[in-house]
Amino acid sequence: MRVPKIAYLANSEHVGGGNRSLLSMVQKVKEKGHEILIFVPAEGDFTSLLKAKNFQYKVVNHRLGQFSKSAFFLRLLQYIKALKSFSPDILHANDLYCYFIASFVAKILKVPIICHIRFSVEEESVKHYMRILPEVIIFNSYYMKNLFLNKNPDFSCSVRNEVVYNFFDPSEYYCPQQREILRERWRVGDCFLVGMIGNFSPQKGHDTYLYMAKKLLKSSCDFRFVIVGKDLDPSKKNEERIKKLIKSLSIEDYIIWLGYQKDVGKILSALDVLVVPSIYEPFGRVAVEGLLAGLPVVASRTGGLIEILEDAPYGFLVDRNNYNEFANIVRNIKNKKLSFPLVDNRNYAISRFGIEANLKLLMKLYDSLIGYGFFFV
Repeated sequence: MRVPKIAYLANSEHVGGGNRSLLSMVQKVKEKGHEILIFVPAEGDFTSLLKAKNFQYKVVNHRLGQFSKSAFFLRLLQYIKALKSFSPDILHANDLYCYFIASFVAKILKVPIICHIRFSVEEESVKHYMRILPEVIIFNSYYMKNLFLNKNPDFSCSVRNEVVYNFFDPSEYYCPQQREILRERWRVGDCFLVGMIGNFSPQKGHDTYLYMAKKLLKSSCDFRFVIVGKDLDPSKKNEERIKKLIKSLSIEDYIIWLGYQKDVGKILSALDVLVVPSIYEPFGRVAVEGLLAGLPVVASRTGGLIEILEDAPYGFLVDRNNYNEFANIVRNIKNKKLSFPLVDNRNYAISRFGIEANLKLLMKLYDSLIGYGFFFV
């Protein structure tokens, strides 16, 4: 029997939430016996991870910008050449923007294509980038599905729509043996450790986190604040702005600045609470990771974070930008002296966001597509 082949298109060379979710997904698809090829627009942190995990990948830039016709056809030919040698059964684009050029390749090679919507997109972008309709649109949350279909109602009838939550391996986020090792390394003693994990962009709400920290430190010096992330802007202007705010608030001595970290699970093991103060999150992967680590999670009441936390045993939703409310809830959690890890949170996250249920949905979807055609508009 022929091994099914899936070609994936990554939306970036950086390790953001979308690519972390993609990597978790392809790992499990590969374990099911499928052959995998991943297209990446450039070398970067993500390709380093792919190399480390022995995934086959090719660098072909799908970012066309203000492109000429000749540039478009050149890259189209590059994709066609690479894909013809691989001969995939399905193309799976990890977002709308890397879907555009792949959709033309799919039409030429007569291969079914999936567009994975992980982020909110404007109607004009949908009209431009989705000229060729996919076989299926996968959404990473019901929030994203409803948002997309409300803005683009024609797609509710013309294209198959499915929700498949981001893939999580529960074992990756449960490292209790690392807790004391890291806390000793950071010299935090018995301090209450509050963490924030996210790339440095205004959307992630670092300002709210830091103002919350200042508020908490006024009531007690027994808090420490961990910051994990990376500035994807080459100028590092976001990182610089965050560090300036830390200095202006005079809280440098209470901040543990870790920068980019590959192993999020280990970091989570050392925390007492995870804070996700995002202004907006289409899904909110890090909130699930916090639940899987057995942490209480305090997050903004926005986007997919509501879907993740509203039924979590120790999940707390706060009005975004309200650093006073964030501080009050974190202080209350500290006063309750909860013991790490919270098994109820972990079990809830495994049952709802664990691999098996979502992998079953994805495999069923792939099986239904192999051998089918697609539509053109």
